[in-house]
Amino acid sequence: MLKLPPPGNEHYQKDSRSCPLSPDSADGIYLYVQDPAGTRFLVPDERKHQHVTILGGQAPVKYAGDMEIRAGRVRTVTNCSGTFQFSERDGLREVAVAIRKAGLEIEAGGVRLFSWDALAIVEVLE
Repeated sequence: MLKLPPPGNEHYQKDSRSCPLSPDSADGIYLYVQDPAGTRFLVPDERKHQHVTILGGQAPVKYAGDMEIRAGRVRTVTNCSGTFQFSERDGLREVAVAIRKAGLEIEAGGVRLFSWDALAIVEVLE
């Protein structure tokens, strides 16, 4: 299911650091969105209300959350996004499959579904 940013976000421009996830992605904590074509785009997690800037404006997204990359591996990938608030397990599983297809491993226990408000882990999916 595609989601649009809530009304009032039209003025947000695309972050110039937004780039597709790849095996060459640097270590760090990132926010991500998955676009309708299935590409995961990242920006460093530095400020609040940033998911909308990954693609910019009113661009639709298929899924959103955050992830941590260390030593070329994804330590965690979640659905934590205050803007988009995805909660579908299958959507997060699809993100994990796409990450692996992009050439990155995910650590055991690293795929984590959170409550809509990102305050509690609902389930560790894998």
